[in-house]
Amino acid sequence: FIFDLLIDRLNFSETSSWMQTFNILSNHISKTDYRVCRELLVRVLSKVSTCPLAIPREKISQIETAKNFVSRMLSREEGLLPGYSAYSAVAKRFPDGAPSHWIFEDMWEKFRNSFLLLADLVSVPGRLSLRPIVGYSSSTGVIWKVDQNSLQFVRKPNNVLRFSKEESQCQVGLLAHAINQPSSRELVCTILSLSRQNRQRCIQLEDILIQLIFDAAKRSEEESSASLPRITFTWNHLCSQLVFFALFQFASLSNLISGLTEKLSESQINFVKGRDWLVWLLLQIISPSLQKIDVISVNPTIA
Repeated sequence: FIFDLLIDRLNFSETSSWMQTFNILSNHISKTDYRVCRELLVRVLSKVSTCPLAIPREKISQIETAKNFVSRMLSREEGLLPGYSAYSAVAKRFPDGAPSHWIFEDMWEKFRNSFLLLADLVSVPGRLSLRPIVGYSSSTGVIWKVDQNSLQFVRKPNNVLRFSKEESQCQVGLLAHAINQPSSRELVCTILSLSRQNRQRCIQLEDILIQLIFDAAKRSEEESSASLPRITFTWNHLCSQLVFFALFQFASLSNLISGLTEKLSESQINFVKGRDWLVWLLLQIISPSLQKIDVISVNPTIA
């Protein structure tokens, strides 16, 4: 309670009061438990964030005093509170997961990077180099789950650790690989947490489907008699996947067709064989849903 009163009365314009307050806090902070220290840390950082970014020369000692106090609280040698508890409290308090004033930038970056090894420890080893196997990854599908919007691996809600750049990147390749596999519908639904009962549209899924169709059209231009069975299987598989995802409204046919039209218009490739396959695909997917889609919107894609 006394600490709360001291923090509330902190005023950066009053040098003497500022220095005396931090002197009192420094002398008594070691006598409190870690919960009080954690709350005090967040309140001090919030208070300092209201200080001006341009610090006058005569005020540098004040801001340095606050910085030294925070540094002591984060110090593992001092042991005032668990490091992860401090990291979690600050990350949840500030929108960017870090104190907003520049004076703490270097210190906080160093403190946050000290948890990279911990982040690696709680990550799945080698996951970035692995791919799920259809029919064998359903029971352990949780390790492959990605966020529907960002396509980043799903973390626990209270997990505020900073993971490596590779571990935090969009898993477009993972999802594209899963879609390309035969009998992978359930696996894709598991990865994206899609439910047939909720029938939630996934924009990222639409974008990947559009790219896969476009890639198939490009490969079809190099079609030969020897590769015809493989090309035929690819288009049959894409057709099956599109019908499934559209049927359960995980993807919008109208948006798929408009996105594909835009993708083709931006391309400099003069499709011939690929165009034939595209026409076949579009006819296959719009036939069961003529009442749900404006057939006129398909014309630019076929043209």
